[in-house]
Amino acid sequence: MRLQLKKLRKEKKITQGELSSLIGVDIKTVGNWERSETMMSIEQLCRCCEILGSTPNEMTGWHIEHPEDVPGKAHDADSRRQSMVDAYNTLTEDGKTLSSEMVASVARDPLRRTDAENAGPTPAPDSEELRETA
Repeated sequence: MRLQLKKLRKEKKITQGELSSLIGVDIKTVGNWERSETMMSIEQLCRCCEILGSTPNEMTGWHIEHPEDVPGKAHDADSRRQSMVDAYNTLTEDGKTLSSEMVASVARDPLRRTDAENAGPTPAPDSEELRETA
């Protein structure tokens, strides 16, 4: 894989030595990465991106599709998620525990899962759930 490391590093006016110090690797390692002689770890990739103000997509030249890349799809999901997070953040610790348990319970229901067509019958509630509803 040919990284865009050298290009991104030079755009930020960072030397190989500075980058190697910030990441905690030998300067020769940075040169090896830039020449595609060795590969960096995911952690090193993320650290380089952080330092260079880049993304893994920019660094690798790959395009990984995310929901926000699909018009119309991301907005609905993100606004619902953000509403849930905002509401969750207003809860007490007990409220957070209860809401997490409720979401987990809904997620276990095969009829509400995205993989519902592959799911088996709805599992019977465990004894704790039965006590709560009694």
